[in-house]
Amino acid sequence: MLGIIFRPILPKIVPKISKLLFFTVFDAIFSGFLTRVHQIRSEFLELRDEQEKISLLDEKLPELSKLMEKMLLNVTESSKIDLISALLHGDCDLISNIKTDIFLSIEDEIKNGVFEAGRVPVVGNFVASSVESTRREGQSLVNKRPQFTKNAKWYTHGRLEKMKKVNLYDVKSPLMEGIREMCVNRMVPDFLQNVDKKVARCYEPVHSGCFMNFLSSFVGNNVCPDAVRDTDNQLSSLVIEGSDGVLSYRSAGHICWSKLYLTFNPRKLICNPLRDHTNMMVQFVTSFKYMLYLFDITSSEKVSELLATRSPVSLTGRLKTCISKFSNFWRNGVNYAFLPSCGCTNNRNTTDCLISLVNGEESGLCYHSKIEAPILQKYAKLFVFLNKVRQIADFPAFRGVQNPHYFKPLLKFETCPCMDCLGHCEINLHNLGFRKNAVLPAHMVSSRVLQNVVFEQDVLDKSLVGDFVGKYEIKRRSDSHLYV
Repeated sequence: MLGIIFRPILPKIVPKISKLLFFTVFDAIFSGFLTRVHQIRSEFLELRDEQEKISLLDEKLPELSKLMEKMLLNVTESSKIDLISALLHGDCDLISNIKTDIFLSIEDEIKNGVFEAGRVPVVGNFVASSVESTRREGQSLVNKRPQFTKNAKWYTHGRLEKMKKVNLYDVKSPLMEGIREMCVNRMVPDFLQNVDKKVARCYEPVHSGCFMNFLSSFVGNNVCPDAVRDTDNQLSSLVIEGSDGVLSYRSAGHICWSKLYLTFNPRKLICNPLRDHTNMMVQFVTSFKYMLYLFDITSSEKVSELLATRSPVSLTGRLKTCISKFSNFWRNGVNYAFLPSCGCTNNRNTTDCLISLVNGEESGLCYHSKIEAPILQKYAKLFVFLNKVRQIADFPAFRGVQNPHYFKPLLKFETCPCMDCLGHCEINLHNLGFRKNAVLPAHMVSSRVLQNVVFEQDVLDKSLVGDFVGKYEIKRRSDSHLYV
């Protein structure tokens, strides 16, 4: 049987090698082994006790272990029995513990197991050699993945509810295909209902890409209980509770998915605890940046230097100027002047979190997870210093910057799956079929980028290369300014 597996495939893979030479070497290695396998066929198949089968194999086929090592099979009593059974029944699927190659058939896998990389070179032009080299490098990564997943430190959430155990592939793939076939280019999202059809056609791909992005991360083994069990949250319509109290996803054809496509708005779907936390995080960061600006320092790492080198007296004038300048920017504890620069720079808050007024300098900051004590301590030091300056300047108290005690709940916040699918909008392509979804990752990424694009007149001024006629016509005025 082993000869039947190998003979048809190896000459095709290495056609430049003489078939006569190949089969001469092949038969010299395996002919004796195969003969002894068939000699024990009847006796082996009649035995029912595994120990008796192992004793028979050890006696009649002493080289079996070495052969299995060459085939990259784990040498155990069970795997020995499986291999011989596969040879006698002509069924390669019976071979256990084989290192599956995602690129090749089972026959090619066995061939690669016996003939190690480099022993049978790919003969031909450089394209064939390059393809083979790339394939082997890819397979090397695949072989390392089990060890990686075993030792990887995966993030977990404090608030989550496990879904009913099912094959997620059978849930996610039909759902993504159904949304694309039934909704995209067929149903106009609610926020585009009353706009020009051409404008709606431009925005719809962005909306659909962001929605597919959400689904890829939402459909998983866990969900946020505060979201799916809140009847006021539309996510509650996507799941159903069984008689055992365990939640499961509704079928891909259920109308709840298309309804969500029409009204999809991440801000309205996140759970209440995460919404409250992010609101408080925005208050915290904008207030922090306001104090950085007030004290004329650029980042949180310079707080200690400020306290050691600057006197409160020297900052009284700047305090009055800043309070007057930003007085109209405070609303509900948020300073809107610093809001445009807010955004996550990590998927968790780190102990060395850096808040900065300089674009691109911030690090270790996340608005969806709990903060660490060091950054709150720096905020508290700035707050105390601010009050000293205010008292020296004989300036009345104002409601802009909150007391550090107000932000203590940020230290104890428990994350949930909403953080992944609605907060960071992570793309999760696990358990998703490749068929019909090949361009889906590119669609998701481009949609995430385009949804944050802001067109400003100043940008058009600098990039203008001529007159454009289209949806927005750009003309020149006598004063050389542009208008759209």
